[in-house]
Amino acid sequence: MKKILNKPANEISESMNLDINSKRIKFIDHAYAIIYSALHGCDLTDTSIDNGISRSWLSKLNSNKPYMPFIQLFYKLLDPYIKAHNYRVYSKYMRVLAYRLNIH
Repeated sequence: MKKILNKPANEISESMNLDINSKRIKFIDHAYAIIYSALHGCDLTDTSIDNGISRSWLSKLNSNKPYMPFIQLFYKLLDPYIKAHNYRVYSKYMRVLAYRLNIH
């Protein structure tokens, strides 16, 4: 999954200077943990700890990073499927997003 995230996450990170002051956890690692936990229905804390992110770092990441980069990443990943009108593919991800936002 990190191969898929690599290019769009790095583009967003560079354009918004997200990783300049990041000492340890890069945007791609944070995004990977969030996406992995959402797709697998796992607790974000457990997923983060399994990927070397402590609870205190996760708390700092979640409170200090703006949400807009994650929205941009989401749409960058889904944009080709939306433009191709491939509802079967992107509907799955929209359900994951709706579930995580408690919109269901």
